[in-house]
Amino acid sequence: MDDSVTALVRTDGPVFTVHGAWAQNIDAQEDYVDFIGDKGGIRLQYGGDFTLFTVENGTFVKYVPEVPEVKETNMFEMEINSFIRCIRTGEKLPSHIDTAVKTSQIMQAIYDSAEQHREIVLT
Repeated sequence: MDDSVTALVRTDGPVFTVHGAWAQNIDAQEDYVDFIGDKGGIRLQYGGDFTLFTVENGTFVKYVPEVPEVKETNMFEMEINSFIRCIRTGEKLPSHIDTAVKTSQIMQAIYDSAEQHREIVLT
């Protein structure tokens, strides 16, 4: 049974890595996404703020922009409210089946790559 994953996913645009584990064996819960570029990077905290990292005048700098607080800070409540809004307006949720299918294809390709010890190309 798999308990962790590391994957490199290339697209026509960005390349991203995925690191995850069932048990992270760390002191604090961390839910974030890192966006790393050649001019800087951003760490986006799930349900929170973000931090920008870059280099200016040869020195590493870190910016933590002040973002006005969201009235709804309970992320689960925000997701439920988003679902209700989509029902009322007809807009698609980010978790729409079209997205879920693509996500499942990528996940299957990661498993296939590990099993076959080679890159898997999706079209």
